[in-house]
Amino acid sequence: MSITPLSADLNIVQSLVIPDLDDDLDVIQKLDDEPNDVGGLTAAQLKAKFDEGPNAIKSYINNELLPAISDTVAEADARAKAEATRVAAEAARVTAEQGRAGAENTRISQEAARVAVEQARVAAEQGRATAEQGRASAEATRVSQETARQDAEAERAAAEQERVNTDTGIVAQATQQATAAGQSATAAAGSAQTAAQQADAAAGSAAQALESQQAAANSVNLAGGSANAAQNAAEEAGASASTASAAAARATAVAGQIPTVNAVGNWAVGGEDTGVSATGPRGPAGAGVPSVTASDNGKLLQVVGGVWTAVTIENAAGGSY
Repeated sequence: MSITPLSADLNIVQSLVIPDLDDDLDVIQKLDDEPNDVGGLTAAQLKAKFDEGPNAIKSYINNELLPAISDTVAEADARAKAEATRVAAEAARVTAEQGRAGAENTRISQEAARVAVEQARVAAEQGRATAEQGRASAEATRVSQETARQDAEAERAAAEQERVNTDTGIVAQATQQATAAGQSATAAAGSAQTAAQQADAAAGSAAQALESQQAAANSVNLAGGSANAAQNAAEEAGASASTASAAAARATAVAGQIPTVNAVGNWAVGGEDTGVSATGPRGPAGAGVPSVTASDNGKLLQVVGGVWTAVTIENAAGGSY
């Protein structure tokens, strides 16, 4: 069983203020002993005198005492109710204050969190701006490097083309020189063969000369006048034989040796100048290859517009050509 404690204010009577009864109740006491005779009161007036005291008390009770008591009780009730209301309001105020304090703490926490988030956002924005600057710088560097690479690639391609053109010109020149050397070698071989043939012919002439000399000796008695002529013919034939023998010996000596080009540009066999130029006659320009002269010395061939063209390379990769 739950017992509710008595909490009502019982000091009502103590705080009650009873108004004084100030009316004069000595109404009958103040009448004459013979009110009708001395005072001249009628019967009705005398009866009224007897009612004045009780009516005054009645009026006091109804008009002063009861309202005073009622007001005091009502005031106590109102005060109690007001106090209860005040206590409830104070409790509500305390609760509200606590709620306000909690809300303020929450607001402070949220504000701190908002400030932290804002600081993080600002830092992230700064990081993003820095990263963007780094990206832009890296992109500019990449573009610059790509441009430099393209320039270097163009220079390399140009240098490679020049090298190819140079190699092509050198190969063409070497081919021409090899062809000329082959032709010169062929001419030298022909000259050697011709010399051998001449040696054989000289040997035959020498034999014929000997036969003629013998015939001349046999016919010296028959043709005395022609002896001197025969003698001269024999001497000339001997000289021809000696020349033929020397040619044959020289042809035999150079046989099997490799001809070389001497200082004056002639073919030499065994160190002996043959008198034959190692450079053949200039042939016609090949198809697509331009004609060159001594004024083109120092130039190389380069394809320009699909046609071989002689160009001058003043400087390439730090070296002059």
